[in-house]
Amino acid sequence: SNPPWGYIAKINLVDGKLIWKKTIGKKLVDNKWTETGSPIFGGVALNKNNILFVTGTDDNFIYALDSETGKILWSYEMEASGSAPPTIYEINGKEYVSVVSSGGQYHNYKKKGSTIYTFGIN
Repeated sequence: SNPPWGYIAKINLVDGKLIWKKTIGKKLVDNKWTETGSPIFGGVALNKNNILFVTGTDDNFIYALDSETGKILWSYEMEASGSAPPTIYEINGKEYVSVVSSGGQYHNYKKKGSTIYTFGIN
């Protein structure tokens, strides 16, 4: 089948209408990243400022999306794919997101790792 092979969507649960749909996941094609979409084996988490964090794509990135528009606000390439939903927490009034980057146990992602990434959220 043709891409996209993975995306995040926002749906109005009252009327079932699609509000937005964003391709998540990239492949290197001719030495440049191309948004093709990817199955998501990590998960998603929403913070108090409506930023949606997504991890678990085979490109090893964590993504931050505006939950109102679906626009990608930020991304970061990790050692391996995220293997669990991001964890969002607050310490002394500062918000953080942490991601386990292991490449997962139950899928065929090539890169494996053992890193926990933690990012401050502005």
